[in-house]
Amino acid sequence: MTSHARPRCEQLPSAVRRAVQRQCGKVIAAEPPSAGINSQFAATLHTRDQKFFCKGSLTDHPNALTHHNESQVNRYLPGSIAPPLVSTIDAGGWLMLVFRHVDGKHADFSPHSPDLPRIAEKISMMRGELKGIPSTAASPLGPKIKRFHVWRSLSEGSINSIGLDP
Repeated sequence: MTSHARPRCEQLPSAVRRAVQRQCGKVIAAEPPSAGINSQFAATLHTRDQKFFCKGSLTDHPNALTHHNESQVNRYLPGSIAPPLVSTIDAGGWLMLVFRHVDGKHADFSPHSPDLPRIAEKISMMRGELKGIPSTAASPLGPKIKRFHVWRSLSEGSINSIGLDP
């Protein structure tokens, strides 16, 4: 499996598929997302009467920490911010998160996108709704974010950061 090609549901280890189906029921179809690259596996799972969104990474992959953090933080998030987490599954060498499916689309963060005002409004709303989440609910983001080129460049001082809050 290359870093760009995600396995299809039927290519996951049987232990992972069985564990997911114990939580969701028999999966009759799995639809890959049209966008997103942060999980080694991602799909909308269709059962006879429900839809779930499932994503995950190998437990020894760096993204597994992100999935672990997301599973820890999700229980504190109101439904207006994130879909409810149905289950966290650690099986067959994979860490999988199963959520109730929510219809939607990926936001467009490009300059002048019509999505930007809605994103800003949601972020402002979240400031109030997220009060009370313990700071220990997830691992610190600082060490992880430095692996991204632009953040690493900022932290090393190779990008002009005059005027930015440290």
